[in-house]
Amino acid sequence: MLQSRKNSRFAFAALITLALGLTSCVEDLIPEVEPEPEETTQENTMDTSALQFDGGDGICAAVISTTSYDAGGMLFDIEIGTAVSAFTEDNWSTFVDAGAVSCESEALTLQDNNSYLHMFSYNAADPNNLGIDFADNPSWSVAGGNGVPAFNYTTTIDFPAMGALSGDATVDSSSDYTVSIGYVTDADSLIYQVSDVLVTVPATQLSYTFTADEMAAISGGASIVQVTAYAIEETDQSGKTIYFVNERVKSYTVTIE
Repeated sequence: MLQSRKNSRFAFAALITLALGLTSCVEDLIPEVEPEPEETTQENTMDTSALQFDGGDGICAAVISTTSYDAGGMLFDIEIGTAVSAFTEDNWSTFVDAGAVSCESEALTLQDNNSYLHMFSYNAADPNNLGIDFADNPSWSVAGGNGVPAFNYTTTIDFPAMGALSGDATVDSSSDYTVSIGYVTDADSLIYQVSDVLVTVPATQLSYTFTADEMAAISGGASIVQVTAYAIEETDQSGKTIYFVNERVKSYTVTIE
């Protein structure tokens, strides 16, 4: 069991490059007046390596991410829906191609390492299109292949709800730094993160203080504070253990001094 947990955490570390890029590319999502609208594809930076699993054969994660930004002294939020997934036949040593995968009828793109990502692009000509619209519980479809069964499944768990995040916008890297959340519901656990320093805590812990030692590891300049609330549903799909994850992510930018 310990080895399978280690492998599954490693699998999520490999998915780091497959999550949404809101946290570091918010400005790319804000429409600008251009003679001809251009389409911009987001990079993928959200770290999912702290999610906790015991082995399993597949992971399907639906993500709603909200990033706050300041525009002319007014605070705005951008919310984007996306999805990632991965499947294995060797206890997460590698991923396998499981055929076509979609979430809410939106196709995920197979990556070079055989993981899957919904490739969201902002298009100024269609500013209301902000990724997958999770109006209901996410519905997944997997065509199957390489030992992964074909299945269709709608999750029975809700997306977590989160209150506003709070924390100083300017951070002294030689001091402790506290991030707080107004409230959290329907979550199994939380991930608090500043830049690439992160920690997983129970969903009841509505604040976390990064120590001065933890902050000292973060480079100066602009950075991201992010809190992820997630809920996990374990299912049996034709004898394979598939985990379905609903995540809600909130983030804001800070300056590390």
